[in-house]
Amino acid sequence: MLKRLSVIVPLVIFLILILGVAYIIWVQPSPPSTPVIEATDPPALRPTPSIPTPTEAPTDPASSTPVLLTTPLATGSSPTLTPTAPQNLSLTSTPAPKTPTSTVIPSPTPTASVIGIVIPDNLNVRWGPGLEYGYAGAVYKGDEVVILSRTPAADWLEVITPDDKQGWVGASFIGSIEGDLRLLPVVVIPPPPPLPTAPPTGITFFDLDGPSAFGRLEASKDRWYAFSEKNKETVFIFMFKPSLNGLQISILDQDQTNQWRTVGVGSLPAADRDGDLNTRELIWRGGPLILGKTYYLQLINNSQETIEYCLMPKDVDQWDCP
Repeated sequence: MLKRLSVIVPLVIFLILILGVAYIIWVQPSPPSTPVIEATDPPALRPTPSIPTPTEAPTDPASSTPVLLTTPLATGSSPTLTPTAPQNLSLTSTPAPKTPTSTVIPSPTPTASVIGIVIPDNLNVRWGPGLEYGYAGAVYKGDEVVILSRTPAADWLEVITPDDKQGWVGASFIGSIEGDLRLLPVVVIPPPPPLPTAPPTGITFFDLDGPSAFGRLEASKDRWYAFSEKNKETVFIFMFKPSLNGLQISILDQDQTNQWRTVGVGSLPAADRDGDLNTRELIWRGGPLILGKTYYLQLINNSQETIEYCLMPKDVDQWDCP
């Protein structure tokens, strides 16, 4: 009996262990299996009417936020969706381009019109800023004149008269000035040369509608031209090189007693006209003078050097001679 028990008991224990292990294996949940997705052809989309979708405009060119642009489908088309492998997108922030800084070049301040009223009953207008210049006309009490420029001391004013003549008047005889005289161009006029004491020789006739005159003028010499007024504003540009002091042009005529008188002289422009520092210009602008009357133009070189000159009967900015 004991022998049987010694055989049966181990056998029973072994069976119990086998059943326990089987129970544990059967009852414990198995890990979920990974489903396998098979790619199949997607169903065809039904065509729908085209509905435009508004697209937001990007607000910042440097923004890294992508903007989806949708394009309406054409009616009747059947698009198919093709699966594509996902891509690793790398977003790179690009700095916005710098806006170029504009360099503001200050433009010259335009000179506003300066107006004045004649004070005396009768005021002579002269061809230049001084009593030594010839008579160019007259203005009267209450006349309104447009002031164009002034001398450095502002004691003489260049004006346009009511009858459209241009000349100079004493500043003390002009009142009720509207505007700032300090803003006017300052005209520097070399003093007029002395009047000739003898009739000039070698006078060349100069056609105001013809070409420019040119030549060389030695130091301490002068040259004479004669011209006839053609009832228009007369302009002479006397351009010479090298740029020296001591040059002048003088416009003269003779009275009934054959006495010389100065009609006008050249003035230096407020700014260089041709941008060439090797040249200098003198300008005379006047008229109309007496129609058909012969006037004389004298070129004077009181410098110590010979010059080349170009005498132009029109308002130009550049050298107009060979």
